[in-house]
Amino acid sequence: MQVFEQVHELSDAIERRLAARGWEPLQDISVGDVGDALPRKGRRRLLSTVWPKVCVVLDGIEAQEDLSSHSRLLVRVCLCNPKHFISIVLHHFYERSLFERLLSPKNAIVDLYSDFLNYAREHTTNLSHWLDELREFKLEFTKMRRQLHQAYRYAEFYVHDVSYTSYTTDYASPSLGRRIVIDPPDPTQFLHDNFYVMNSADSFVVQPLQSRHLEIHLFVTDDCPYDVEELKKMLRADSELNNINNINNINNINNINNINNIDIFDKEWLTLVVAYNLHTVPIVNKWLLEAHKHLEQNVRERRYISRSPKKEDRAVKGVYPSRMVGLGDVANQTGGVGAYRNIQNPRMTTASKCELLQNTDFVLDGLITVPPFLCVYVLIA
Repeated sequence: MQVFEQVHELSDAIERRLAARGWEPLQDISVGDVGDALPRKGRRRLLSTVWPKVCVVLDGIEAQEDLSSHSRLLVRVCLCNPKHFISIVLHHFYERSLFERLLSPKNAIVDLYSDFLNYAREHTTNLSHWLDELREFKLEFTKMRRQLHQAYRYAEFYVHDVSYTSYTTDYASPSLGRRIVIDPPDPTQFLHDNFYVMNSADSFVVQPLQSRHLEIHLFVTDDCPYDVEELKKMLRADSELNNINNINNINNINNINNINNIDIFDKEWLTLVVAYNLHTVPIVNKWLLEAHKHLEQNVRERRYISRSPKKEDRAVKGVYPSRMVGLGDVANQTGGVGAYRNIQNPRMTTASKCELLQNTDFVLDGLITVPPFLCVYVLIA
């Protein structure tokens, strides 16, 4: 519902701006029969007619239409994502059947988006400046991905065995009905009847080994079909070979067929992956410092929140009140999704709120995928 409301709000604003200028969805019967592929000249004319209108409608839409902070972020998303731009923005400017014909060629979405970017950069000022900022933002993450991949070549891999109590019909979690506390300074303050005290040393938590390289720790159960050396070779394969398709040539990897089609991170025997020393990658360290600064500001702008007694003991809350960092959307236990609303100053302007959310929005974009095997590192400040 939250996402629907944002899309609906932005779509209504686009429709209002089109109606205010008397612009109807474009229809043109001179570009071939219905169902036929659009001729190149007709396609070019359809695009050149619409791009000026798109730029006029989008320029200043956030403030002029008094969009909410999250809908303003959606405009930003649309400007830097081809699929969002086409599906949320561009479809308003064409009659449906004509729009479907525009999208019929292969790679049409990317081509249309690129064509719009080229036009906007050549013919607008404010929009062009915004697009340039977003391009620099995306280039920064491209550089980060490249440096992470280089650092991955020299990463150190560690495998840890973990085990679980076999599930039975009468099995009950030892923490059931009690609040969990991890490594409390004084365990005697947390009575066994109300609290379940966990020791991080026994809870799949490992300390970094002070290496100068990335450390990647894998926690696997005893039903893992590979031994430690096999797992390490699987992880090192891409950094050791120039061609991933030759991965089957690695010696001493038994029982692995067509390994480049295996995603080991989608296996039940893999419990957890922990990556340390991301700060040893220069561009990532710079990113972490910037994220830390914006996260601190986000926390300061948030008021304390009330939590259920089932989730937080009152005695603990008196010493450690809860203040939530409002990143992205919060999902509740019934499937609902919504924005964090605990802004400390309820009279904060929409523009200021949008800036606060935008400065930490890039933290949510800090999910870097590094080949091979969809190896994912979540960057946390």
